[in-house]
Amino acid sequence: MSLLELLVALLAMVLLLSTAVSGYQRWLLQSRRALAWSELLQVQARQEQFYLETGAYAQRLSELGYPGDAYMIDAGGVRREEGAIGAIYRVEQRLQGADIIIRAAVHPAGADPGCPVLQLDMQMMRTSRTSACR
Repeated sequence: MSLLELLVALLAMVLLLSTAVSGYQRWLLQSRRALAWSELLQVQARQEQFYLETGAYAQRLSELGYPGDAYMIDAGGVRREEGAIGAIYRVEQRLQGADIIIRAAVHPAGADPGCPVLQLDMQMMRTSRTSACR
């Protein structure tokens, strides 16, 4: 095998590897976004259950049994105290007039520049910066 053949084979391996890594990173971001959307839907379901039981929505996430009024989730979907190491999203609830907005912000900031914040309101309106986040 000549040096030229070795270089061509090496170049082909580098191209294949870079394609595989790029695809894996895209898959990882999509799975993390799906995890965040799932968490937001779970919070919303708890809010609806709270409303059925009390006649009002919970003003704080801690009223729904969450670790705090803002908390983190890791890549396995495990809820953690705010500031936990290994967290991928920070989940919080905001009041906007009579509406409640549940948000998941990427943690650390900048880890997903395409979808830094995912939101869900109580009418199940999903919002994000781009349609790729949905």
